[in-house]
Amino acid sequence: MTRFPDVDIRQPQPFDMVGTPVNVAGMINIADEPGTVVVLDADGNELAASGTVSATTLGARDFGVSLDVSSFPTQTGTIVVKMFGGASAEVPVTFGPGLVASYDGYGVHVVTSGETLSGIAADIYQDENAWPLIAVANRDIVSDPNLIFPGQELRFAVDTSKGV
Repeated sequence: MTRFPDVDIRQPQPFDMVGTPVNVAGMINIADEPGTVVVLDADGNELAASGTVSATTLGARDFGVSLDVSSFPTQTGTIVVKMFGGASAEVPVTFGPGLVASYDGYGVHVVTSGETLSGIAADIYQDENAWPLIAVANRDIVSDPNLIFPGQELRFAVDTSKGV
């Protein structure tokens, strides 16, 4: 058994915020076995799929694909690399365009003492009721929206239509 996984998604990392195109990169360590890269929404529906990705007959291969996704019906989803022989890898992601209409990347807010998600949302989006957008984008570190701590680095979707 090798110390390298059969399929390894290196970008995006788990819970990263992605836009369109969805860029995926990694390594395949299964010689001569083709597969595909698929973007799924939170309900498991396919939003986009790549052409064939494969390794060489003598070893591993890096891969990179760029997938155009026309709509994001959910705020979260999964990137899946499926090899035809059965090996696969999955990475949960957050869809920036599923959070805000004019997604243009993400920013980072460092929590200070006394802050709340609704207060941060009011500062960023001018709407305190937009706090769920920040909670979803940080579901890997915020398990209870009422409990955020000084020093936490929270991602938020940049919405160019609101000047954020």
